[in-house]
Amino acid sequence: MSLTRILFLCCLLHAALGMQAQQRKNTTRQARTAVHAGSKTTTDVQHLIEVYDWAKASSALQALLNNTKDASAKDSLQNLLERVRRADHMMASTQQIVFVDSVVVEKSQLLSALKMSEEAGKLLPTAQVFPNRNNNMLWSDVTFVNPLATTAIFAAPSDHTQRLHSVFRAGNGWTPATPLAGIDSLFNAPDYPFLLSDGTTLYFSAKGQESIGGYDIFVTRYNPESRQYVKPSNIGMPFNSPANEYLYAVDPTSGIGYLATDRRQAEGKVCIYSFIVPTERKDYDKESISLSELSQYAQIASIARSQVGQSATIKSVQLRKQQQKSRKQTNSISTFRFVINDDRVCRSEQDFQNKEARALVPEWFKAYQQKIELQQQCDAAELAYARQRSDRNRQMLATLQKQLIALSAREKALSQQIRQLETAQ
Repeated sequence: MSLTRILFLCCLLHAALGMQAQQRKNTTRQARTAVHAGSKTTTDVQHLIEVYDWAKASSALQALLNNTKDASAKDSLQNLLERVRRADHMMASTQQIVFVDSVVVEKSQLLSALKMSEEAGKLLPTAQVFPNRNNNMLWSDVTFVNPLATTAIFAAPSDHTQRLHSVFRAGNGWTPATPLAGIDSLFNAPDYPFLLSDGTTLYFSAKGQESIGGYDIFVTRYNPESRQYVKPSNIGMPFNSPANEYLYAVDPTSGIGYLATDRRQAEGKVCIYSFIVPTERKDYDKESISLSELSQYAQIASIARSQVGQSATIKSVQLRKQQQKSRKQTNSISTFRFVINDDRVCRSEQDFQNKEARALVPEWFKAYQQKIELQQQCDAAELAYARQRSDRNRQMLATLQKQLIALSAREKALSQQIRQLETAQ
């Protein structure tokens, strides 16, 4: 539950002592209009939280606690006070992030609005990846599938709660789902998992004991020695806020990251921020800037403010993105080589004379490129298994090898079909 929603609950309890409670929707916007004159103190606290004035918010909440006798209201106020204090501590180590742009979309359109390269993997509706799953509400909305479609991570029911799970490709289906070791059930409703291209760093959104709002972004890393993920930690500000943060993702091709949040948004809307992924963490020096300035950075109050003095960095990232795009296109052209026979080699689609063969070339070339990438993954998996003969590494290697055999057979069949069509001319 977000800070403002907890505060709204407290306001209702505080204002309704000895009165019949009225049904209201639990949203921040409606909370503002629902608070009447007798609850000015709680209205002030809500505003203080929205502007990140944690010190005054803490004092006001403590005063409310001292004047409240209702046990349920005191518990809610205490919970909110702890989150405010946690946010105050978190803001002191706000990370320096250069934000590039932002766009507001319907939350239901979040996945389709993300434009990332194939190297980043895919974020897909869980219902699309697992259409035959049961209708248990504890399934996550979103599933992450790695670039080679050999691994999927999602949240599913486990012992009457919701936990993150992983599966591996097995033929045309998936292996049985297993909970991610090290990530316990203390996180409520985990969703939007995203695994970085390093294959070990995992981000996800959840409501946890270390949250400062509703959904916060957490990060964890897989430890091959302990064969489990380390304890997830809150990634802090400016990424997290008293509102809901749903997604943190990184495109390795461009070096651009994405954050989806509903802070300062209308109901049903989310803002997708794009930012430059730093090579190393650097926090703002709270001794050299004012508390007001630090608060502005923590809130992402202004994208332009984060870009001051960073024009060279922004240009460098944009140039790298263009170079990578050009390099990818050049590599695709230079690696295209299809041998028809001893006397003839095709180096582009236009070199194929048969219309049917030419139509099959894009499908063959995609399979050919995937085979090369998968072979590299198998080589890396073999090395990992040689270094540590764990069940996880063995299973990963076996899965990749099966995938490579199937893909190689498909690529070979396509090449034979194309060759036969061309030689029949």
